Amino acid sequence: MKFKKILTHILTLCFVLLAFAYSYVLFSHNGLPIGWDTPRYVWQIAYAADDLMGFIAENGGYNVLYAVFGSFFVRIGVAPRNIEIFLPPIFILLLLYICILSLFIYFSFY
Repeated sequence: MKFKKILTHILTLCFVLLAFAYSYVLFSHNGLPIGWDTPRYVWQIAYAADDLMGFIAENGGYNVLYAVFGSFFVRIGVAPRNIEIFLPPIFILLLLYICILSLFIYFSFY
């Protein structure tokens, strides 16, 4: 039974990593996901790192959680562009892992 649980985690993780790698290779451009808002997120993270309260006041509480979270990394020395390259994939991988693992549990493979 324990082997089945370990195998479930390994298969889930492999599927998530392969699906992400396939989609990222197909749909990325210059190391960033394609989209009109990617440069905006890079700017928001840098702005939130410089003036957090001003950033929150200007955005009115809309779409600030991601920028505030990313700004903590800027404060320790990570470039905003690097955050935008790695943080969304980490969130997507985590979400996919949770979803696929919940499907395994639902269908009693776990």
